[in-house]
Amino acid sequence: MLSRCPGVPAEEVFRDATCEPLPELQPPPARPGSPYVMDGHQATGIDAQGLELLIADAAARAHRMLTSALPGDETVTEDLWRDSVRIAASHQDEEIFSRLCTGTGRLPMELNFAVRAWKFGGEAGLDVLERMWLPPKKALDQALSSLHAEWDGSNPLYLRVWGNRITADGLDVQIRLGTGGLWYPYAREHGAWWPCGPTEQLAYAALQSALASSPGMR
Repeated sequence: MLSRCPGVPAEEVFRDATCEPLPELQPPPARPGSPYVMDGHQATGIDAQGLELLIADAAARAHRMLTSALPGDETVTEDLWRDSVRIAASHQDEEIFSRLCTGTGRLPMELNFAVRAWKFGGEAGLDVLERMWLPPKKALDQALSSLHAEWDGSNPLYLRVWGNRITADGLDVQIRLGTGGLWYPYAREHGAWWPCGPTEQLAYAALQSALASSPGMR
């Protein structure tokens, strides 16, 4: 059996200790460092393009995580799929896109949907694309009232609510409410709902943005 040592109370140890103040927190750099480029000798026997991409992305991710760790900022959730979407949205390269599809096991159409959502709304936009939730009834009632009140189309506006999504029947447009209180415009293309514009504070502004982007309204 182990014997118990009496020890020294922490209060007694630190009673007379003097602690120097921590150095002032410096702001993060405005942007990540310059991307690293490998020369021919260093690239022998390895995938130079893939490694350069990973190095550049690691710098961008580190910068974003440093910024998000500062007081008042939200921590960014990271996982393989969201990382892949972010990389695909940042690098317009067919080979990179193909490799990301293979690495995540997703179809090109799925990654295309996700990339467009990320470009318009970042991680929150991707969440709106992939997840439905039930907003407070008051928020939906206010949105519906404003949509009907401000509608100036020649035909009546028929709206259908499903979770956080409001669809304008017959117009091939939809708006989705994010958990942060912003509205995301969507338009139907080839039988699927695509993100089609940046976020809006007001439901009617998001509806107008969706109508402007809808193939059927062009």
